[in-house]
Amino acid sequence: MEFQSRQKKLQDKNQEGAAAQTELQTKATVISEARKAELSKKIDQVSTDLTRLNDDYQREMQELQQQYLGPVADMVKKAANDYAVEKGYAVVLDISSDSSNIVYKNDAVDITDQVIAKVDEMTPKVAAPAPRPQSPAPSTTPNRGGTAAPSGGRAPTPPPATPPNKPNPNV
Repeated sequence: MEFQSRQKKLQDKNQEGAAAQTELQTKATVISEARKAELSKKIDQVSTDLTRLNDDYQREMQELQQQYLGPVADMVKKAANDYAVEKGYAVVLDISSDSSNIVYKNDAVDITDQVIAKVDEMTPKVAAPAPRPQSPAPSTTPNRGGTAAPSGGRAPTPPPATPPNKPNPNV
């Protein structure tokens, strides 16, 4: 909801600026100098407002990233440290960014999966959500085969039959 209201506000500001810009460009020869100055001022104000709104949004996003991703990053760092100590590694490099100075890496020494497993071990397990209450059971109608199928849907498709294991005569 917050995102939608913010997006609407930005769209409205953009439209306001675009309308002023269009009027200034299309009616430049027929409007007074005072109106031209008014439209130019309006365009500058809208531009300033959009810059402020964008700056506020960026600041809020950084705060939210810090708030929500900070603890996750700390947990991953601890898991990587624990794994490196456990395995006796001298250095662990983060190669996730494009700006890394690593020229070559051998995928055989990538410990990403092991660190993820460590993070999973460190993360408290969350119980599965309780199933939502269901509406009354759907009425059944016979399908072509004579068995009941839920109304409004198709009969469940059985899993494909697996062929029996036949002995290999070439063995």
